[in-house]
Amino acid sequence: MDSSGPRIARSLASLLSRGTWVASLVIAAGLLLGWAGKATAGSVTTTAGILLVVLLPIIRVVTVLGYFRTAGERKFMAWCIAVLAIIAVSVVAGLNES
Repeated sequence: MDSSGPRIARSLASLLSRGTWVASLVIAAGLLLGWAGKATAGSVTTTAGILLVVLLPIIRVVTVLGYFRTAGERKFMAWCIAVLAIIAVSVVAGLNES
């Protein structure tokens, strides 16, 4: 890994931090909508915020995959793809359980 390692680490930290704040604000907005008597809008908004929280680690893996692709790190690319495949299989299995 070259000197861009710390740069990608800072970028990922920023992405996760900002993503967490955005998701938290969306969840809070959903709760406020629910308390204001708009139950359906509140529920949809809160669910969207929770979905953002769930998607953040996936976005991180995709971002790191792009970094490894640019750096030519095939071994680490393969690990990222494996992680994404496991997540995809888990999502499909979970949806089939419902």
